[in-house]
Amino acid sequence: MLKNEDKDIVDEFERIFTKEHNVLLHTNIHKIEYNKNLFYVEAISQGKTILLQSEALLVATGIKPNTDLLNLQNTNIQTDKNGYIVVNEYLETTSPGVYALGDITGKYFYRHSVNFEGEFLFRTLYQEKKELLSNILQSHMQCLHIPRSPK
Repeated sequence: MLKNEDKDIVDEFERIFTKEHNVLLHTNIHKIEYNKNLFYVEAISQGKTILLQSEALLVATGIKPNTDLLNLQNTNIQTDKNGYIVVNEYLETTSPGVYALGDITGKYFYRHSVNFEGEFLFRTLYQEKKELLSNILQSHMQCLHIPRSPK
């Protein structure tokens, strides 16, 4: 969820978020059982077995790009090692004048993000002042990220 953020942002998010929520990092699920309307999860966290019980279970398997269907090998558009389209800080691909936005770039995976990126791209292309792209990290606690540098 925070893989594209700077370390100081990740640290602050974890500090605040863990005050309200039980967060397990570097944890592997060993076994899941469902009995009498409850989920029982056995996990290994930092070498220790832990048991969790919950009324609900959310499984997030991640996002896989489908750029292989776009025939990009016939273009100058490059993808990264995970298959996402490579863009610069202004959403321009490695093919000059061609832009990509949304989850296909592997940066922001929420629908509202692409709305913002579309507006950002319009301003970048048709206004003189170029700005850096900011984003909002969606969670129970929303975090606004305004970059200080193009990184």
